[in-house]
Amino acid sequence: MMPYPVAYRIAAILFCCLLGMVFPLALVLAAFLAWAVYTDLFVTAPASSSIVVNRWTVSKDDVNWKSHFLASCGSPAESTFLDAVINDFGLVPAEGHLTASNLKFSMQERIGNYRVDFLANNWLVIEIDGATYHSSPEAVANDKIRDRYLRDNGYDVLRIPAKIVFTDPKNAIINVRSAMESGPTTSKNSGDDKPRWSFAQAFSSANNFISDVSETITVAAAVQKALEPQEAAFFSQKLVINHALETAELKINAEKFRSQSEFHARHYDESYHKLKKVLEKEFPKSTTELSRTEIFTITEMMDPHPHSDPKSEIAIKVRYADLLAKRSQYFAGVRQRLATEAQMSKLVQSELIELGCPQCWDFIAETGQSLNGIGDPKGFPRISGTL
Repeated sequence: MMPYPVAYRIAAILFCCLLGMVFPLALVLAAFLAWAVYTDLFVTAPASSSIVVNRWTVSKDDVNWKSHFLASCGSPAESTFLDAVINDFGLVPAEGHLTASNLKFSMQERIGNYRVDFLANNWLVIEIDGATYHSSPEAVANDKIRDRYLRDNGYDVLRIPAKIVFTDPKNAIINVRSAMESGPTTSKNSGDDKPRWSFAQAFSSANNFISDVSETITVAAAVQKALEPQEAAFFSQKLVINHALETAELKINAEKFRSQSEFHARHYDESYHKLKKVLEKEFPKSTTELSRTEIFTITEMMDPHPHSDPKSEIAIKVRYADLLAKRSQYFAGVRQRLATEAQMSKLVQSELIELGCPQCWDFIAETGQSLNGIGDPKGFPRISGTL
């Protein structure tokens, strides 16, 4: 998308013309903006990269013609989709586009202030949506603004998730064929494909844009406020479990060191007690002997409260589902690690109970493991976060 839509610049030109009645220099700015708008709408810049030049000049007789089109795609998902379309429809190059019987297929087409992934028969816009850039509430809201603009100017929009393109390209092609067979559902502006703006349309579009941006900000703020307790809860759970894992690993490494010989054991114990005395001397007990349960506080994760705004409610549910998925993935990773390290598992279990966080063990424990009768396993030197 361009920095400033044409509609806004037209409004700025009119404003500068009015201002020029009082300050003549404003007319210079109006002329500059008018020239910029004219250049964007009616002057086609010459292609500069070799890829674009090759795509526009290559013919079907070139055995490598397909590579020039695939290289012009904006992502691997777009390349995969285009390759499937070429093969299924039997497309061939023609003056920078791809054509077949009753089909003209263009890519990276400019429509007004936007550049679309693909355009079929000058009326069906096809966008390939990757999860990274199109799954957040803000991205969804921006896509809606883009789709509204395209439909207002006579284009149908078909969005295909990148996941479908990679896992089931035939399904993606079926969606394209179905949309093509249904035909356009919106009417085009008269004249060429470029939308023409009246003064009233310019201000109406500006007002809609401001309204959409305001709505996006409101939804994002609602999501952040609603899920702040849940994100804090997951952070605290992860913090405690990571601490238990690190402490258990320290104990195992310390015991490995001590078990090498009596000299290693004696040397370790002496160093440990010396360090403990230094810390007790430097930091008075009155200020450092906080109970470990006071240091590590676990917040229970509760479902977010319902939101009165439907759009905010949907955005909250989507983000909350993503948070729960990340949480489950983290717990599964820890559980898998403990399943292969029995010694580590016992130490982590003991550490979490001592920290006063037995519920964290429930999150990562294998089914059927009990919390009864667990203490600090014998034979391991005491390593605490509060020496």
